[in-house]
Amino acid sequence: MSSGAVALRPRLEQLGKPSIVVADVDLCEGWRTHAIYPSLDKVFVGRVLDFENGGASVHHRAAVPAAQVLGIRRPGDPQYDQFGRLPRE
Repeated sequence: MSSGAVALRPRLEQLGKPSIVVADVDLCEGWRTHAIYPSLDKVFVGRVLDFENGGASVHHRAAVPAAQVLGIRRPGDPQYDQFGRLPRE
């Protein structure tokens, strides 16, 4: 969740349960389709150097077909609960 989404939290809470959507998207398409911060090369180097908090924010501007959605994680799922700062309800 980006820092810009904090202002959206009250509205998002009205829409349903918090979820992480896992999707298979092509990140080679370039900046017109998505923005990544920090860049993936920095994330990969950080992972090799074993830095903590080595994630990135991906803002994908194109529709994601249902066939590319690999899963939905919700509170109670271990893959969701590992992120302690995410909302629970």
